[in-house]
Amino acid sequence: GDEVDAPAAKARALASLIDGVASRPTVIRAAITTAIPADDGGPTAMLVHDLGAPAADEIPATVVGASEGLFETIGASLLRGRDFSRQEVEDPLSAVVVVSASLAASISGDGEVVGRSVAVRNGASHEWRTIVGVVPDVQYEEFGEETRSGRRALYVPYARVGSRSVSFMARTRGESGPVV
Repeated sequence: GDEVDAPAAKARALASLIDGVASRPTVIRAAITTAIPADDGGPTAMLVHDLGAPAADEIPATVVGASEGLFETIGASLLRGRDFSRQEVEDPLSAVVVVSASLAASISGDGEVVGRSVAVRNGASHEWRTIVGVVPDVQYEEFGEETRSGRRALYVPYARVGSRSVSFMARTRGESGPVV
């Protein structure tokens, strides 16, 4: 239906823009994100790793929509697992997530969470997602306004979020100047 097609079409259009930016000689990597580090982050989701747990055990996490390559672009290389694939980024029904190290530690004391599932609250129900990677914590809140929960980031393939506003991030070499 339209509600699935629109985010997928938008994600495909943004992917072609990413490819265009990445093809510039001074650009090493490019990606899109719904949250820029140190600029307030995104909405908060509540999640659990056991639906039998009491509501008090829900873990708050900042939701960040992302394309593949975001972690490499912002210098937050994967600690474990893998990045999103282009196909996952363009799929509004994609059920994979990448989590920050702080969120991984909140889910499991040893932080070994790749392959585990978490349930994200969506109104009265929960949607299960599979953790495919863990990345270092990134500061999304403004400096001086940091909170513990702000370090818990839940990265979601872009089309799954379908945000109207996105930011392009690019890692460049040398004195690149404007890349678009």
